[in-house]
Amino acid sequence: MERLREILRREKRDELSFLRELLEALISEEDVYSDELLFRDAIEEIYGTLKGLVFEKGRRDLIPAYEDAVLLRSLVARKVKEPRELMDDMIKKLGA
Repeated sequence: MERLREILRREKRDELSFLRELLEALISEEDVYSDELLFRDAIEEIYGTLKGLVFEKGRRDLIPAYEDAVLLRSLVARKVKEPRELMDDMIKKLGA
């Protein structure tokens, strides 16, 4: 848990190394889920960093990782739906 806090506080010089280290900490620390707020912050940091790399820095090679981050963020927010329900929602959001 403390390792995760330390990683999140650190300055991100090499974003990919930062993401790898953060993900490894999340995977290796079993008690990480006990602090739900810290866990959610870490997931948001992963999502935001990858979004910036893909859309602001043009790192198209990271699109698959960004897509995974979108799914992970949805899972953590408990917004995952059945495929049919998700597609119905998408149709509604596309407008008339």
